[in-house]
Amino acid sequence: MKVIHNFGQTVIQNKKQLFVSDVTKASHEKETSDCAPDLLSRLSALVVPYVLPPLLIFFPLSVEANINPALHPSQRLDDTQLMDQINNFLFAGSESSGIGICWCLNFLAKDVSIQNQLREEIRSVPSNLSPEEYSKRLDSLPYLDAVVKETLRLSSPVHSTIRAASQDDVIPLSDEITLKDGSKACEIRIRKGTYIHIPLEGFNIDTKVWGEDALLFK
Repeated sequence: MKVIHNFGQTVIQNKKQLFVSDVTKASHEKETSDCAPDLLSRLSALVVPYVLPPLLIFFPLSVEANINPALHPSQRLDDTQLMDQINNFLFAGSESSGIGICWCLNFLAKDVSIQNQLREEIRSVPSNLSPEEYSKRLDSLPYLDAVVKETLRLSSPVHSTIRAASQDDVIPLSDEITLKDGSKACEIRIRKGTYIHIPLEGFNIDTKVWGEDALLFK
């Protein structure tokens, strides 16, 4: 984690310096306008102070709103928030995909019939298509889509998440529950600031939603 943190700080500083250089040096204006900035460059724009109005032409309206001096500072991304985004890119963007692929191959290896049907569907797509067209055809395959979704249902790379309530609220329950004092309740009152754990993995194998065979890959 320390390596990732140090790497992220280096990337942030380099991107910020590059961004400032691009918007303050006239010799770089054409190169900047001709090339679409990468995602990290767009995020870096949010932490660099507003310098010159002309820099607005280099970014979409969504970024323009963030670097507008009229915008409250609390609505901009600071270095810490930018570091959080880098962590998401490095961990969620790579680890989750790798884990998902591994589980998909595992399920296919255990069920030859599903494996064969998926292979036939994929082979039905002509191999002489352009990469863009081939990708579009793969995205439209219904059985491949079903296999991917079923893999994510049973073995979601992100098994849970946490959210904080932004305001007081009341959550209705589908079934009545018994509290510690023995009383019954059909709703839960949530106070502002309360952290709520959302067990995605549990929802994905709930027999009340998916049936008694919820644990089967089908």
